[in-house]
Amino acid sequence: MGKKQEKKPKKDRTHLIVKEEPLAGMSSINICRLLFQNRFRIHPKYWLRFWYAIFLSTVMTPLRVIEALRFKRKIKKTKITTDPLFVIGHYR
Repeated sequence: MGKKQEKKPKKDRTHLIVKEEPLAGMSSINICRLLFQNRFRIHPKYWLRFWYAIFLSTVMTPLRVIEALRFKRKIKKTKITTDPLFVIGHYR
């Protein structure tokens, strides 16, 4: 009979999942600040996630400016008449 084949453990590829990147919605300034604080060290296996975050922040920057120009006055003029409700201890 033949030898039993040993199964190789699957490689961890969670670093390739870019849709769960927490930096993705961050502004370019904040990403640069994080890079500076960490002395521009990014492990090579996380470069894809880093470039994804940079790409999204570049796309979002003009939209942030448009949003600020369009809604800043309306937001400042808004009066909050009732006390806010805080829900403590609820998961996201």
